[in-house]
Amino acid sequence: DPATGESVTATTQLLPQVTFDSVRPYFKFENGDTLAYVHYELTDNPASEDYYFAAYYRKSQDTSAFDVNNYFAQGTNEMSDFQLLSDIDFDGNHQLKTDSYMPYVQWTDTIAVTVSHITKGYYEFLDAYKRSSSLFNQLSGEPINYPTNVEGGYGYFATHYPDVRFFDLNLYH
Repeated sequence: DPATGESVTATTQLLPQVTFDSVRPYFKFENGDTLAYVHYELTDNPASEDYYFAAYYRKSQDTSAFDVNNYFAQGTNEMSDFQLLSDIDFDGNHQLKTDSYMPYVQWTDTIAVTVSHITKGYYEFLDAYKRSSSLFNQLSGEPINYPTNVEGGYGYFATHYPDVRFFDLNLYH
């Protein structure tokens, strides 16, 4: 900031893209409700320590939402949920097959399912964020006790190259 002379810096690493081996949405009828799920499969590199971020976005018409990674040409992202994965989540053959519930998603939605290869530091930041249920953190929005790579500030500067798959759920109901 030229006016105050204060500055913040951060450095991160863009890791190679990881892609889904397969991904598909499906619905289950449970307790009188139709619930949305996504099944996906990934292969992990056995030669390195890896961390991943899988997220589920639904298309929204909410114009107040701001997301620099807007996956939809018309409408905005509304993140339904995200999962953090590391090497320990994969089996002995470095394969992961998982089914994840997508809260707030309905059969009339269009969704984007993404997976990204992320750094250990960003994984730790997101893990702390996801585990936090502190009212103070929710009110202030400041991740003051989270891991950070920002010198002179708070938060986490990260970059990643997601594999993005789109689904019109009307076709899967």
